[in-house]
Amino acid sequence: MSAEQVLKLTAAISALQQEIKRNRKEMEAIQKSQLTELGEQLLKQTETISALQQEIKHNRNAIHALQPVRTFQGYSKAVYSVAFSPDGRYALSGSSDKTLKLWDVSSGQAVRTWKGHTSYVQSVAFSPDGRYALSGSDDKTLILWDVSSGQAVRTWKGHTSSVKSVAFSPDGRYALSGSSDKTLKLWDASSGPLLLVK
Repeated sequence: MSAEQVLKLTAAISALQQEIKRNRKEMEAIQKSQLTELGEQLLKQTETISALQQEIKHNRNAIHALQPVRTFQGYSKAVYSVAFSPDGRYALSGSSDKTLKLWDVSSGQAVRTWKGHTSYVQSVAFSPDGRYALSGSDDKTLILWDVSSGQAVRTWKGHTSSVKSVAFSPDGRYALSGSSDKTLKLWDASSGPLLLVK
């Protein structure tokens, strides 16, 4: 090999080494860029996973909240209607056993059982002041009850079919009943007379 060939070969090797260094730097830059991009994607995925974990925790809490706080037991037949007293201390229920039950919400115990209907109790309501309760029945009557004594104050007759819903007016002066006879009847809660039929 001549000196000239050795010089050319040395120059070619040197150029090749320079090219390798340049390519290595480009590869490192590309790898850094890819790693940065990959890191950003990982960070976003971590944030997404964290958000999903929070949502799962929230949903677990929501599912747990859907569990009953208390079960009221004491009926042997179907319960058709329930209502809370205005202060939330009591619940009233009407049943196919023809009775109403007044429940202490905090203990779940029945405080009183009211009898007066001759058929299923379809609907119940409390007066706005909580002193009175109203019940409607398949026996076509409404009964106004004194909550503290448990005594029937008044029985209204006038529907020709089952009384399916009852309500008090916001001031407690009137009772409204809805029936399968396709009528609504408005009653004076204090004196008793039927005021309006619709």
